[in-house]
Amino acid sequence: MDSHGAQAVREAMTRHRARAHRSVSLGALVYQSLREAVLTGAFRPGEPLRQEVLALALGVSRVPVRSAFIQLEADGLIDLTDPRGAVVRTHSAREARENYEMRELLEVHALRRSMATMTPARIARLRLLSAEADAQRTTVVDARSEFYRELFDAENNPGLVEMLELLRMRLGRYIIGWRFKHDHGHAHDRLVDAVEAGDEELAVQLVRAHLAEVIEGILAIIAEEERAAALTRDLHQVSGGGQR
Repeated sequence: MDSHGAQAVREAMTRHRARAHRSVSLGALVYQSLREAVLTGAFRPGEPLRQEVLALALGVSRVPVRSAFIQLEADGLIDLTDPRGAVVRTHSAREARENYEMRELLEVHALRRSMATMTPARIARLRLLSAEADAQRTTVVDARSEFYRELFDAENNPGLVEMLELLRMRLGRYIIGWRFKHDHGHAHDRLVDAVEAGDEELAVQLVRAHLAEVIEGILAIIAEEERAAALTRDLHQVSGGGQR
C-alpha cells in the first residue's frame, strides 16, 4: 500500500470527523473513511490493505480497522480470503453484467411502485436533489443516493431500496470512475419530468437507458484494468526470467 492511499484515508477521516455528529462512533468514522478511499480509487484493484499502516494513518488501533474490513467485505468492496490478506476487490465483466441485470429488474419494479403513489411534495424534493446531484456529480457523499432513495420511495420500500444500494455499492468504484469521464447533463431532470407527468413507460425507458450507458462504461474500465494487470504480469515474468 503506497503513501497516496494512506494520505487519502487521512483526508477522508478529517472530512468525516468534521461532518459527524458527536454520537458517531470511531468505528463508523474509520469505516466511512476507508470506504470513501476505496470507492474513489485511492487504492488500486487487487492492492493489499495493511491493517497496521491504515491504523497508523488514521491514528487509531487495529480494532476499528479490522471491523471496517469486515463491513467493506460485506459491501463487496474488498476481499478477505486472498492469501495476502485484505485486498481491494476486482470484478469480472460477467459479474458486472449480472449486477446490472439485477439492478434493471429491481429499479424498474421499484420505479413502478413508487410512481403509483407519487406526490407533488416528493416531486419537489426530487427536483431539489436532482440539482444537487448534478452540481456534485463526482463526489462520494452527495445528493445522488438521496435522489434515488426518494425516487424509489425508500420509506415505503425499505428492503427493496436496501438491495439496490448494496448492488450499487459493489460496483461503486467503477461507477465513480465512469462519472469522472462523463457528464449526464440533465438526465435526472428528464427522469423527474417523466415521473411528474405520470409517463411510466418513458420513465422506465430513461432508467434502462441510463443503466445501459453506465454498464458499458464500467465494462470498458474493467477491460482496461485487465489489460494493465496482464501487462504487469508479463513484465514481472520477463524480469524474473532475466534474473535466472
